[in-house]
Amino acid sequence: MRIQPKHRTAKGRARRKALLEAAAEIFARKGYHSTTISEIVRTQKVSKGIFYWYFSSKEELFGEILREAISGLRRAQAAAIEGIDDPLERIAAAIEASLAYIRLNMPMFAVFEEALGTETFGRIVKQGHKKLIGDTVAQLEEGMRRGTVRRGDAEMMAHAIFGTMSYVARFILPFSPQPDHAIAETVRFCVAGISSKPKER
Repeated sequence: MRIQPKHRTAKGRARRKALLEAAAEIFARKGYHSTTISEIVRTQKVSKGIFYWYFSSKEELFGEILREAISGLRRAQAAAIEGIDDPLERIAAAIEASLAYIRLNMPMFAVFEEALGTETFGRIVKQGHKKLIGDTVAQLEEGMRRGTVRRGDAEMMAHAIFGTMSYVARFILPFSPQPDHAIAETVRFCVAGISSKPKER
């Protein structure tokens, strides 16, 4: 019988995920430079040897948090739009799913601002953002071809959507007593701005 490496077993994947989540919370609270590996392993009651089985350094761990946040967000979007034919409805579903995912994984996204201030980590965030913008541009352009999205600069429209989402995720969702309402209003606002249908008077 072939024995899988620890990080590929179900238990290994769960432990790796727990380390990522614990580290994200500490990084979000204290910042990258003030966080130590000792603090991270202490929260999970594991040794540094266990940590180094999964990650070669604190730098690699931080990079993985950023990549996982972006990948998880794209997976949430893909799951939300599956089976939806209208590109405009897909965009609405993706916005809602994105904000819901960020709300549930707030510490993983709280580290993005600090990451953008460094060359290595900033590059990871920018590459991920480029992919997310590209996904949205594709939906916008299809919507324009099909007549459900108004004609315009698809890339600028995608940036405007993400700018709105970023503001809501950073300044509204963590403090709102009605986060579901905030998400729904954000979806309606973004869709109204890109829809080809005439505005209601």
